[in-house]
Amino acid sequence: MKYILALFMVSFVFFTSCDGKDRAKKTSKEILEDSNLSPSFFEQVSYIPEQYSEEIVDTTFSNGFKISTKYFSDMNNNVLNEFEIDTIHYKHYYREFITELTVEFQEKKIFSKTIDKSLFENKDDAHFWEQSIMLGLFIDKELTDNDKLFTVASFCIPESEICKDFRLVIANNGDMEIIELKTEEVH
Repeated sequence: MKYILALFMVSFVFFTSCDGKDRAKKTSKEILEDSNLSPSFFEQVSYIPEQYSEEIVDTTFSNGFKISTKYFSDMNNNVLNEFEIDTIHYKHYYREFITELTVEFQEKKIFSKTIDKSLFENKDDAHFWEQSIMLGLFIDKELTDNDKLFTVASFCIPESEICKDFRLVIANNGDMEIIELKTEEVH
């Protein structure tokens, strides 16, 4: 009986001394890092869009303009947005987008160009252009008249409200002019 009582006392002391005091002073992040989990447990990577995306639009106006746009994701170029929440490191890769624009006037092709960031970017605002993606090229039907076609190209930094918009004015002879718009002019 003495031995059983002694064994019980030793077991009691043994189990109560293993209460995790060594981990009590560590943060949750340190405990997870010490747990030998796979590095992928601490990192979440996503691509937006995940797969190739394409949109083709043909628009014909009664004034003689015909516009064809092909808007598609560039699977080789993207913008990275990294951030950390708790112990997880997030990497969101936003694919770049490109628009192929073709304009006809009176059934004659007057303009054909690939529209992407390189057409607009300048060295004065390099940070914006490194972080932004093209949201689209939109036809401004209200301004388009018999002599000129008006479109708006919009670029934004993903997961932010920082954007730049540009009006592309294409004359019926094929000349193009680019005008940077103030935010309130677009919306």
